[in-house]
Amino acid sequence: MTDGLVEANPCRCGGTGTERSVERRIVGPELVLELADAMTARFRAMVLLAGFGGLRLGELLALRRRHVDLAAGTSPSKSRW
Repeated sequence: MTDGLVEANPCRCGGTGTERSVERRIVGPELVLELADAMTARFRAMVLLAGFGGLRLGELLALRRRHVDLAAGTSPSKSRW
């Protein structure tokens, strides 16, 4: 811009840099457990992972049984997500 070839920055837009997001309410553990209890067995773990693990829908849908080692309580280190 100091060379004078461009008179104004084309990347400047009005209102940028101002955060306008509304504060989201946090669901408490009691409600997470209540929701999980209301689900069928098939979706119970999904609700618990979303509520207590903070997983998003895409992450939940990508999970497979091979991604969890129940005996060790971990995720196999060599698994390919």
